[in-house]
Amino acid sequence: MDTFGTGAFMSFINFGGDYLGGGMSTGDAEDGVELVSTDWSSVEIRFGKGIKQKAHRFTVPVGEGSGVPPEDYTYRDYVDVPFQAWDTDHNRQLMVSFRDQERDGKFNLIQRDPEDEISGREYIFIQAVPYNPTTPSDKITKAGGYTYKQLYFFWPTLPDNKTWNADSLPDSRIVVRYGSFTLLSEESVVTVMADYQKNNNLHVDHHYIVPIITDTLNKQYTILEGNDGGLGISLNEGKTWEQINKGYVTTQFYGVAKKPGAQEYIGGMQDNGTWQSPIGGVATKSSDYSDRISGDGFEALWHPIYPHRMLGSTYNNMFYVSNDGGLTWSRSTDGINTNEGPFISRLSNSPKNPDLVFGVTLNGVLRHNNFGLGKFPWETVAIDTGWTNSIYDVDALNVKVSLANDSIVWAGGGMYPKPNLHIFVSKDQGGTFDTVSNYTDVKMGYISGMTTHPYDKKTAYLLFSFKGTPKILRTTDFGQTWEDISGFGKNKTSSNGFPDVMVYSLLVMPYNTDIIWAGTEIGIFESTDNGANWHYADNGLPAVSVWQMFIQDNNIVVATHGRGIWSLDLNLVSTPENPVNFGDIFKVYPNPGKGMFYFELNNNYSGKISVQIFNTDGRLIHTVPYQKTDQLLKKQIQLENLTPGNYIINIRYGDKSASERIVIN
Repeated sequence: MDTFGTGAFMSFINFGGDYLGGGMSTGDAEDGVELVSTDWSSVEIRFGKGIKQKAHRFTVPVGEGSGVPPEDYTYRDYVDVPFQAWDTDHNRQLMVSFRDQERDGKFNLIQRDPEDEISGREYIFIQAVPYNPTTPSDKITKAGGYTYKQLYFFWPTLPDNKTWNADSLPDSRIVVRYGSFTLLSEESVVTVMADYQKNNNLHVDHHYIVPIITDTLNKQYTILEGNDGGLGISLNEGKTWEQINKGYVTTQFYGVAKKPGAQEYIGGMQDNGTWQSPIGGVATKSSDYSDRISGDGFEALWHPIYPHRMLGSTYNNMFYVSNDGGLTWSRSTDGINTNEGPFISRLSNSPKNPDLVFGVTLNGVLRHNNFGLGKFPWETVAIDTGWTNSIYDVDALNVKVSLANDSIVWAGGGMYPKPNLHIFVSKDQGGTFDTVSNYTDVKMGYISGMTTHPYDKKTAYLLFSFKGTPKILRTTDFGQTWEDISGFGKNKTSSNGFPDVMVYSLLVMPYNTDIIWAGTEIGIFESTDNGANWHYADNGLPAVSVWQMFIQDNNIVVATHGRGIWSLDLNLVSTPENPVNFGDIFKVYPNPGKGMFYFELNNNYSGKISVQIFNTDGRLIHTVPYQKTDQLLKKQIQLENLTPGNYIINIRYGDKSASERIVIN
């Protein structure tokens, strides 16, 4: 199956068919099709200016949607449709039938509302009957006649933001190629099996293959093939294969964890397991990683206090824990029903309380008090109304412990009033959860990610990936209200530069909370004004899908879905010599400083002010004591015992808060 140029006016509904992403099936699934072996052939459905043919029009009873029996399909007439069906094996045109759901006498596509079970069912049926341009088939012109010698059945629909004009469809085709292929001769199979040890590292999911002739005379060639593990190569015409594991960085990471105080990483890969960088080494782009957990790899955690402890995951909450730095692993699923977990397993904890770990499941939030270790089982904190409506909702579920306060835990799968779907927040370390308000300006749906603010415990972010709708919602009041900072609002396009693509991750910079990075399907987009405007970051990271971002040990760590793990040392990021200014109220200088700074407060402001210094992991380093006077207050901040690097100064005054980066040389 393939399509050529039809995406401008047609997509397909997944009804469980075997082809076209579920949008097409073969006619042998129907009763009474009367097909014989010689009826099967390759077919093209051709569109373009002036292209049309007659088709049998059927209707179903008013108000009927799915599951209509064939006998309730009523034949109406023989009308023009804006395409032709051709048997390309025998160069002959074929009969077509269609379901006229809108009962308007013609074939046309509309944008289908997923909540409306009835609309948009303009099915196409291709039949193994030679076409007659003037006379319909008497085998078809009766109740249920659309099933007669039905070869292929399609459910097309009109894509979002497209219009249907039957008189100006572009030259395009739907192509069905029917047949069978000899993949390997018996002799080749024996050869491959004999050399199995040379082939067992080749990934099984293949996408593209290219032969390269190396010796024309002797008919020798090399084969390159693209798979879910990167590239495979055969130097002997496909007899044996090797997976290329070095020099071509295409790894698709869902999640990654960093060893505290070291440049070592462990991460879960799409369909390639969980791998760890060399123990005791400094990871580089050429490092040889070790395979730790098989299966699809997802999120991982590395204990910040006991670095020999690690947690990894595969699909459906299959958690594994290591207590010896990754050398051995044991399953950590006691108390978990893996049939009720999401495909992409979730893990979250706080550096301040790392033993308390969270996941998600069909019935609520998973919770473990000992980093998945020991005989302690995982417990489920049940959430009833609004958590999930069925097992299909589970894959959207996520959980995040607040970076600002480890008592705050956010969880949920989406915002949708019908069926009831909500986000939840806990203020007691996941002991209980409360429902938060849904965003109501436009209809939302499943989330594609969530994150929190590094300092403000009331602030959290929800990420979405629906076309033409808000991509980032932010709350600053524990979810009572939400604002769209991606500029979509009620419009189909962003007003502030954010792309209309999928969004997976978000990072608020602790050294300057006005700077926000959003990890999208096409790379990182950046805001330098707290979400008011966005631009492509263009900071050296490839334009690749970004699934996770976090800051640890003064490094920004990024897990990409296609270009491996990236990190940025914040100590190498330049800092202006100018003082850090917080409006007209106060300033901090010099910046960078050598063990001390001056803090000046203007006496025009009267009110309570608190000043704190944090490291970039969010740990409180220093509190600045002072006394308010009627004069300009100038106070020296002594930070002589801190190692050189980046730090955050956070000022709270009245109901406002501001954070900026300072540097100690």
